Amino acid sequence: PSMRELQRLYTDQELIANGVLLAGYLLLLLLIWANPKRSAVVFALLLCVTAGECLYAGINGFEKQSDRAEYTANLETMDKVIDYMDSREDGGFYRAEFRRFTTTNDGALYHYHGAGIFSSLLPGSTADLAEALGLAAHSTSFRYYDPPPLIGSLFNVKYVMEKTGDGNGGMQNPFYQYLHTEGNIEIYENPGALGMGFLADESVKNWKVLDSTPFQVQNDFAVKAAGLEEAMFTNVPAATLAPENISINAQQAPSRFSFRVPDPYDLEKVPAITIVFPVEEDGYYFLWAAGDGANRLMYRYGNMLQDREMSASNGLIDLGWLPGGAELAVQLRLADIICEKNKYVDGGDVSFFLAAYRQEVFQEMHGVLSASTWQLTGWGDTWLEGDIDADREGVMIVSVPNEKGWRAFVDGAEMEITGVGADSLIGLELAQGRHTVRLEFHLPGLAAGIALSALSLCGAAAYHLALKRRRRRESPVEPAQPVETGTPLACSEAK
Repeated sequence: PSMRELQRLYTDQELIANGVLLAGYLLLLLLIWANPKRSAVVFALLLCVTAGECLYAGINGFEKQSDRAEYTANLETMDKVIDYMDSREDGGFYRAEFRRFTTTNDGALYHYHGAGIFSSLLPGSTADLAEALGLAAHSTSFRYYDPPPLIGSLFNVKYVMEKTGDGNGGMQNPFYQYLHTEGNIEIYENPGALGMGFLADESVKNWKVLDSTPFQVQNDFAVKAAGLEEAMFTNVPAATLAPENISINAQQAPSRFSFRVPDPYDLEKVPAITIVFPVEEDGYYFLWAAGDGANRLMYRYGNMLQDREMSASNGLIDLGWLPGGAELAVQLRLADIICEKNKYVDGGDVSFFLAAYRQEVFQEMHGVLSASTWQLTGWGDTWLEGDIDADREGVMIVSVPNEKGWRAFVDGAEMEITGVGADSLIGLELAQGRHTVRLEFHLPGLAAGIALSALSLCGAAAYHLALKRRRRRESPVEPAQPVETGTPLACSEAK
């Protein structure tokens, strides 16, 4: 980096201190080179310095973003919440999620089956599908964040939980049905959950997922999976665009463009973009926003003002019911600081999409897809089994990532898995009639891994024995000392 960049990152005192330390380290290395016999002493000194620095950094060098109490506050209450949901399902499999998450892995924190996940082993196709549908997603994670009904149905989210008094405004989604309150957690049921599997039309294999907007992806699913002719979402075109501290490079559409930040090191000039949508008709609306470096989204409609954190730099937001005749102003802040460089992003892409939602179209789609669902009769960590009464020939979609290792058996015979949604979900082509379907997961390469590990252990043992025998052969054998013999002592002399 240039001196100008270094001076933006560090003070003059910090630069001087780093220079002195680097000179000291260089001196120690020269001492080792000049006198290798004393290298042990120098290395011990370096170890002490390094250990001291790690200890100091561990105590004082980390900025605490949240307290542990925030993560443990609801553990006891959640045990009761899960007991309540388990009792309703009578031991059956179900998924649940929070309307607003505490962590990316709330399911692991509170021990329930969730829809969102953060894992470095997450299949890339699954993350791509989640983002394409509108979930806040990265390459290694996606979050269930107040999505439209289709997503809850597709991923079988049977229960939705809401923490009261957390500043989120309470549950306002009219598509969930209130059930129970346990402590500070309200429990709602999603009547649109389709179970772990459901039958769709064969044309769902051609469902367009990539290179589209979340609203188009959901519309296309309804058409391909249920044969609908009407759209669930109708796009609302943007009217005006106002960049702040950024320059627009290329505009592919009124609400999709690329941008550049002239001086990303100037942290006082926050890069942002504001876009205005005219809302002419009463209706239920959803907003999709995404931007490289986006960390916060604010929107205003009439007297309503909302401020949302963009934890994944993208996400689909439930705006609720909006009366027509006003303008929706949306501002996206592109101020996610790159920590190691203390700067904003240099540039990237931004997109905004506003759409009016029609619940009656969703209900029509749900009626078609819920006619034939997979009723689980058993399940475990690596298998699922159940029955489905297919009212027609089609593709059974299972809301499980289509990873290598899954094997499918229909009526006892193994069947090839058909990828659905850019090969992200498991699909099975079924004929009309009643079927027993079983899915089993076998870790790919497990047998080969065990065999190689066993072979390695045998090789290591054989090498150890051979080395031991070699040392025995090569070790010198002391000749036996001759025993001197003489005239035995008389008993009296011995005494």
